[in-house]
Amino acid sequence: EIPRQSLYRTFSDKRTLFLRALELYGNRMSGTISNILQADGLAIDNINSLFKLWNDGLTSAERDGCMMQNTCSQSEQTDKEAVALVTAHQKRITKSFEQALKQGQLEGSISKSIDTRAVARTIISSINGLFGLSRMGLKTEFSNDVIKTLKSLIQVS
Repeated sequence: EIPRQSLYRTFSDKRTLFLRALELYGNRMSGTISNILQADGLAIDNINSLFKLWNDGLTSAERDGCMMQNTCSQSEQTDKEAVALVTAHQKRITKSFEQALKQGQLEGSISKSIDTRAVARTIISSINGLFGLSRMGLKTEFSNDVIKTLKSLIQVS
């Protein structure tokens, strides 16, 4: 346990501590996602691993959601610092996903007809929505259906 005085000496106040925690969480989350998507092997396998990770998080007994998504739903647009942190992390995650989709197109495992940017945005937005819903007791069947549909967007026809 860290005494309150030590926390405030380091972070000055609760808000600064929150913003630092949000930044660290975002870096960890976007780093994990990027590492999965850039791992050795086929892009489609990496994407499927990420879908599995997300689905496991959505359907676990301990559904706390995602700190980024929770911040989005609880912060006001006037909190420019929190909004900027969340936006920057979402852009990084979306860009990583877009790059994985492009790699999959080159490998032939992902449909060449998709707009990788639009599909990456659609998938990331949908996953964020699922994490928001998970805090309200989202059913496994629901998240499985959504993830199955998202996967179908990128399949080679």
